Order: sequence, then structure tokens, then C-alpha cells
Amino acid sequence: MQLVILCKETIVTAVGLSRVFAKLVQDMQRIEDTGIEVEHGKYVRGTIICVVGDNLGSHALGGFIENFSSSEYFCRFCMLTRQEFNSCPYAHGRFRMPLNYAESVQFNGIRML
Repeated sequence: MQLVILCKETIVTAVGLSRVFAKLVQDMQRIEDTGIEVEHGKYVRGTIICVVGDNLGSHALGGFIENFSSSEYFCRFCMLTRQEFNSCPYAHGRFRMPLNYAESVQFNGIRML
């Protein structure tokens, strides 16, 4: 596991996630397409297989709610409601899938790229 980017929240707020990640995305595209030369004429290609982060950072990357204290659906993994969680903290809701995520985005009037 290697750290590839670290940034203060104030910078993200000031310039936005797209600008913060622009150089990383550009570098990763080059590493995936052509790779890194390890010997004369020999290249090794690679990619990112996992992104690890705390809840706030992961929610920001995924476009989920970043206010955990008052939002009804606060989990990025499932559709558990706050009321369900308060009555049983070990419960989980229906898992988020591409289809229900797209439905939620459409329901909330968010434009997907």
C-alpha cells in the first residue's frame, strides 16, 4: 500500500476535488497505458486497485452526503435510514448498487457526468 496523494481539506474546499486529483489521474493514465520504464526498453504497467479513506473523504469522493449527523441516508454501502440505525446499530439496509445509486441521483435532481 502506498500513499499517492495527501491534501488539506481547506485546499479541497478552495479548488475542488477535480483540480486536486487532476495530476494523479494524468499520471495514472500514463502508467496504465504505457507504464514505467524499469530497464532499457522494458516497461511495467499498473493501476490503482483500492482507495482507502475515512468516511468523510470517501463520501466526498463518491458524491455522497458529507453531513452524518442530520442526513437520513448516511451510509455509502447501504440504504439504512437514521431511524433504523438508531433503533438497531447493527442493522444494515439494502446494499447500494449502480441502479439504486442512479435512482437516488435522479430523485435528488443531480446531473451525472
